[in-house]
Formats: sequence, C-alpha cells, structure tokens
Amino acid sequence: MSARQQKRAIRQCIFCPTKGRMSEEHVWPKWIRRYVPFDTPAHVRASIEDQAHQENILHAETRRGDPRYRGVHFVCHGCNTGWMSALQNAAKSPLLAMARGEARHLSEDEQKLVAAWATMSVMTAEHLYPDAVAISSADRLAFAQNAGPLPNWRIWAASAGDNDWKGFHVHGTRSLSFPDAPITPNGAPNTQTTTLVIGKAYFHAFSSHSPRQAEGIEMDMTNGALKQLWPMQGSIQWPPPTLDARQAQQLTTAVFEMIDDRFGHDDPRFDPERLFQL
Repeated sequence: MSARQQKRAIRQCIFCPTKGRMSEEHVWPKWIRRYVPFDTPAHVRASIEDQAHQENILHAETRRGDPRYRGVHFVCHGCNTGWMSALQNAAKSPLLAMARGEARHLSEDEQKLVAAWATMSVMTAEHLYPDAVAISSADRLAFAQNAGPLPNWRIWAASAGDNDWKGFHVHGTRSLSFPDAPITPNGAPNTQTTTLVIGKAYFHAFSSHSPRQAEGIEMDMTNGALKQLWPMQGSIQWPPPTLDARQAQQLTTAVFEMIDDRFGHDDPRFDPERLFQL
C-alpha cells in the first residue's frame, strides 16, 4: 500500500474502537528533531529469517532519506492528541537527557515514564510492518487505559554513544506455542522484541502473549551497559557504559536465543525468528 493509500485507508485505531481515517503517529517524535539531527541520506530496509543462529536475508532494499521521518497511520486523532500526546510531554525531560547522553539520575518515577513511552513507541512502530504485528490487541487496549508499562513486558535501555552500529529500528517476531498461549490457527506471531534508537539512547523491549515468558529473562551480557527500566530495579545513573556495535547487534536477537537455549533449537513448537530492520 502506498503512503497516500495509507493516509486514506479506513481502519480501526490500534488503541481504541474508533474507526475511520487514522492520523499520523511518528515513531521518532517530531520534537526530538530540534536536538537530534535526522540527516541520514539513505537507509537499508531488510527482512531476515534467523533459525539456530543462521541468518537468511529474505529481502533487502536501499531507500532514500532518513527512516526516522517515518510515521504510521494506525492511530485515531483522539488517542494521538489526547493521552499519547500527554505521555510524550510527561516523558520528554528524561527522554531528552538520555537521547543526548547527558548525566542524569533517573528516579523510578522517571524510569516508569520512559518505559511507558517506550511501550507506546514499540506498539506503534511494529505497524511499520503491518504483516508482522505480534503485540496483542489486549495489550494495546490495557496500555491505552492507564498509559503505563505492562506486567508481561521487559524494557531495557543503554547508551549507544557514538558507536558505528547503523540500526534505528529492529523488530523481531516469532510464533511460539506455550500452554497459556498456543499458536493461533493462522500462525501469526505472538512474541516480539523491538530495538529502537533515539539519538544516543538504545531501547530494547520484549513482550509475549504468554506472560510467563518474561519471567527469568536476565540480559547480563553487556557488563553493566544495559539497564532494566521495567520492571524497575532501583535508580539509574545515566549514562551507563556505552554499548559497542557488536553488543548493540547481539542484543537484537538475545532474548530469542535465550528462549531457544531454554527449550532447544529444534523444538517443533517454535517457528524461526523473523527480523525487520531499518
């Protein structure tokens, strides 16, 4: 569907029952452009299949312009200008400090705000790939009701600094079958990870239709560079040690590798991971 067709399409808001022509929601907020230049002349959009640590590029194309100008048309005007705008404004101060790499003591209240902002951004960003939506409508509706991070989510943050990792957004999806979340008849993905980079701040989120899968996930392979925002674990002194490019790339698939190691790479209940990367 072309960008013009996206704008004119009649659909339901992903956060409420409203139907009609949707407004545009920017994954990377417009206000951040005053502080973080969006000047990448071109970017690669790719889809990759990863199974047992073996990557297969399914599609890759180079596109003009900076991908951070991208928006999605899946949010109604009421949500966009109401609670979503209020959350953007509430999270702006700590988020801007993180994006600029400024020294800041992040209180638990600020971590919760930034985690809520990250949840909203992840939920909208996955609609850059409408065929790869893995977050449940129940999660989106629950989030819209209280604009707070959800108990079956895990959210981390790190300082990307000025490393040479070129990713802006990586969305990983899988169809996993568990007793409390069996694979749907059409095999739609039910578990996701998302990496989103805002300036010098690197965010990573995990969610699953099976709430138990978030339990016991420990992302400790970065020697303290990755900080857990949600659930909160105490105050955070920002910025932490900077991720290098290798760590930044490894983290994009780390959670699914943990799940593979927990259950076995050849478990027939699990489909291979699909990665969508900007």
